[in-house]
Amino acid sequence: MIVVAIIGIMAAVAVPNFVALQLKAKRAELPGNLNGIRTAQIAYEAAYEGYIDCAENPGHAAVGKTQQAWNLTAAGWADLGWSPDGLVRGSYDVVAGATDFTATGVSDLDADRVQATFQSNLGTTVANISTAEGIY
Repeated sequence: MIVVAIIGIMAAVAVPNFVALQLKAKRAELPGNLNGIRTAQIAYEAAYEGYIDCAENPGHAAVGKTQQAWNLTAAGWADLGWSPDGLVRGSYDVVAGATDFTATGVSDLDADRVQATFQSNLGTTVANISTAEGIY
């Protein structure tokens, strides 16, 4: 009886931590992809002397628990020459200016309608700009 109670207490502590670690690992897609987008923008600027806007892909409304297919025809992405290696859990877009760009990635992996937001630009590799830590 005591052993069962101890196992129950251990499970009550371990399961929420495990779920949070899973969500954090899935959210790690955002900074990884934003680094790739940043590198592609720098290469694009070197070749064409400017940055390029890229439309939301696959779209902020599609962000959730399920992975989404990348839209190969979304504006700007084919010209930029960057796409992920498969399905994505986040949505990405790029707003370009004359001397800089802002790439944004958002996700809502726990479906609580609070989106985790990461950004990257020419001077910043990747920054978590979410309102608080623990947002997935």
